[in-house]
Amino acid sequence: MTNEKINTLAEFLEVETSELETSSYDENIFTYGNQEYLILTDEEADEKTAEEIKNSLWAFNADFIIQHCKNNNDMDNYEYNAAIESLQEAQKNQCESLNGLVYALIDNIDEFVEDAIIADGRGHFISYYDGKENELNGLYIYRLN
Repeated sequence: MTNEKINTLAEFLEVETSELETSSYDENIFTYGNQEYLILTDEEADEKTAEEIKNSLWAFNADFIIQHCKNNNDMDNYEYNAAIESLQEAQKNQCESLNGLVYALIDNIDEFVEDAIIADGRGHFISYYDGKENELNGLYIYRLN
């Protein structure tokens, strides 16, 4: 698959494969000059996106998190708004260390991941450079820097 990925990236960038280097730490990452690209299959992109989302739950919009919490439909407006404000305060104070608590609050993590992808796209979570997902030859290309 590595040859297929490097060939696809070369075609995407309109360069020769000899101008690309495979990362020493991840066979799905390739460099072209000072640019890094991640090339994934559809299944790999779904897995990577889910992993990135689960590692950054704390950073999601508080309202989006509360919408996915257990029993959120049982809250009245006051309770719902108070939950959002409390979560926002915790996000400001705890940052990444809040991730476990947010995970515990979410009723269905798979639905949360799916809704996040629908809202923002996989590129938003994988492509650190520009948030874009590019598709070519059935592979997905993400610029990392």
